[in-house]
Parts: sequence; C-alpha cells; structure tokens
Amino acid sequence: LRTAKSIASQPGILTILSHLGRGSQPNVAVKAARAIKSLTQHIGARDSCHPILMEALLKMAKSSELTTMMWAARAFSEQSLQVDSSFHMVRTSQVMETILNLCTSRHPRVRGLGVEVIANLTQESSNARQLTKDARILSCLVEKLQTNDGEDEETRRQAVRAVLFLASHKSSSKRVAKHFNLVSSLSRYGTSDDADVDLKRAALRGVLVLAPSL
Repeated sequence: LRTAKSIASQPGILTILSHLGRGSQPNVAVKAARAIKSLTQHIGARDSCHPILMEALLKMAKSSELTTMMWAARAFSEQSLQVDSSFHMVRTSQVMETILNLCTSRHPRVRGLGVEVIANLTQESSNARQLTKDARILSCLVEKLQTNDGEDEETRRQAVRAVLFLASHKSSSKRVAKHFNLVSSLSRYGTSDDADVDLKRAALRGVLVLAPSL
C-alpha cells in the first residue's frame, strides 16, 4: 500500500503511464494501463495523487485501444467502490460524462463495466440524489433495462441493481419512479425469461415500492 502510494505520488509517474497507455505500441500500452489500474485500488480521494490518477483514467478511457479502455473502466470500477472516491466521482461532471460514454461503447464488455460503475455508485445514499439529478443516467439505465441481447445480459442485470439501489433511497426514489419508461421497463424485466430468478423477484418488489410515487 505504501509502495503504491509513493510510486503514484512521484511527479510525472502517472502522467507518463497515462501517455504510454494511450500510445501506438499495443504491448506497452496494455502494460502501462494495467499498472495504473493496479495503483488505483490503493489510492483514495484523500490522497494527494488522486487528481492526477483521475486525469490519467479520463485520458485512458478515450483510447482507441480496446484493452486500454477496458483497464480504465476497471479502474473506475475500483474507485467507485471507495466511499470518498465515489462521492468525488458523482460530483465531477467530466468523470460522469466519461462513464456514460463507456456505457454506450460499441464493445459489450466496456458497456458492462460502465454500467457496473454506475451500479457501484448508487450503493451510497449520499450519491443517490446527485445521480438522479442527471436524467441521462436514468435514461441510460432504462436503455439497458430494455436490452434483450444475450451479449449484454449481465449489463442488463447491473442496470436492474442500480435502479433498485436508487429506488431504495428516499432522496432519489421519486425521481426514479417518475422517469419516463423506467418503472414499466423494470416490470418487464421482472417478467422476462432471464435466468436470475432472485433478481427478477427483486425487480417486481421494486415496482411495488415505486408505484405509489408514479
């Protein structure tokens, strides 16, 4: 842990790794992106190197190299599980814009990781209201709820989990209920042929919770 933070705190290290991660040499780019992801799990919002880390991830997420983009998405997922970092993420427009872009990537695995990040962020009640202020996030979740593509099956489940977390918070449940097509999409998932029976039951319970606010 101390080693990771001391490495990340060295002037220019994360900037150099970010540059290499977006470079034209695939092997070097993958190794650099993986190194940044490894550092990510040891760096929180209170660390002085955190802004540099986030800047590096934002740049990597725009890479044309799929593997680099994947490592960036995984790193965002690591950050979204940390309370302080998640608080920072949902209140930084550039970060949320990037996550939404990941959710609409043409690559299924990147899309899945993008929605996973949103689902992670929804678990903190302090984030719920902030997330639902941006209608694009709810629209993104509705779109994923309506996906009936086997390739995006887990992405759809992550979207369901995100909606259920938001529905469970008083600060966000009304916005969730009133968002166009959200409750009906959640209901359709609950009666779908998806193999996750427990999640489908939870979805139908969520519909009952949201119904009074429609």
